Amino acid sequence: MIQHWDCANLGVKLPLTNSEVDASEFDNTKPGKYNIYVWCSQPAPKGADTYRRTSFTVYVVDSEPLMGDANLDGKVSIADAVAVLQHIANKDRFGLTAQGQANADVDGIAGITTNDALVIQKVDAGLIKSTDLPLKA
Repeated sequence: MIQHWDCANLGVKLPLTNSEVDASEFDNTKPGKYNIYVWCSQPAPKGADTYRRTSFTVYVVDSEPLMGDANLDGKVSIADAVAVLQHIANKDRFGLTAQGQANADVDGIAGITTNDALVIQKVDAGLIKSTDLPLKA
């Protein structure tokens, strides 16, 4: 199931003409983050064609959310704790998706805080089981 399309970098108006799409790494049966690449022909000065490569990201997630998986890569790791801290520090640049935010709120207290990142680090270290998330306040 495709959960999230991040097309901020697409920069190409649809429908594409004279285009090629490379989705070779995409597997909608496995949770994870996949890049889809698009090459398209666009008019250039003096009638020449220019080819522009751009990409967008597709997230495939299980139907059941994985608590602690803030970056939606299908596992709970230190990368999720980093994503949470980056989200807290600069939401405009490192904002989590709605599902990522829901997965990141694991400490039992409403809202995403540095304590959520700490809990995720403890899961990564094996001190807490991911199945115990979210914690009870």
